[in-house]
Amino acid sequence: MFNSLTGIITGKFPKQIFIDTNGVEWDLCVPDSNLDMLPPVGNEARVFTWLQHTDQLMTLYGFASAEERSVFLDLLKVDGVGPKGALKIMSSVSSSRLLDVLERGDLEMLEKIPGVGKKTAGKMILTLKGKLTLRDSSAGDVVRLAAASPYADVVLSLAYNDPQFLKGRQPYITKKHLSYIFYILYTLLFRLSATNQGFRD
Repeated sequence: MFNSLTGIITGKFPKQIFIDTNGVEWDLCVPDSNLDMLPPVGNEARVFTWLQHTDQLMTLYGFASAEERSVFLDLLKVDGVGPKGALKIMSSVSSSRLLDVLERGDLEMLEKIPGVGKKTAGKMILTLKGKLTLRDSSAGDVVRLAAASPYADVVLSLAYNDPQFLKGRQPYITKKHLSYIFYILYTLLFRLSATNQGFRD
């Protein structure tokens, strides 16, 4: 129903902001981690939204970017995590940090997040590990290879012709390298197929 609101921020509070759009002031629930991403009070901002509509209430949630909203929606896929729970999780840890913890399968770290017990932490890893993606605005359009993939390191090393490339780096590649990587994979599979055919002959 709503994708975003653009207006003047009139109030900023823990897990909440007010935004005025042409005389209509909206009350939005916002993760604490997103508050600093938004401009100060009195400035114009675009806030991406998600509406919770039940028989008892209507609650509008706001996020500093579409990517932050996507993380929120992904958290809702976890059994037992509702909108309030997802908001609490995102208020306690940044999305990039959450992505890193999930991909490492760090159960102990997840359990330290307020409102996340051992059972929920396990469900989060099972549901989201290797599936969250964030855009790195400083690097342009970026694709993140899931750390859960056992082939990610090999593919990236081949793509850059440097086995040491991944040392101390996160597995990020720009889209312009994808076609080259797919070509490498295709060549490897073709050669493997030809080798197997030779053995059968």
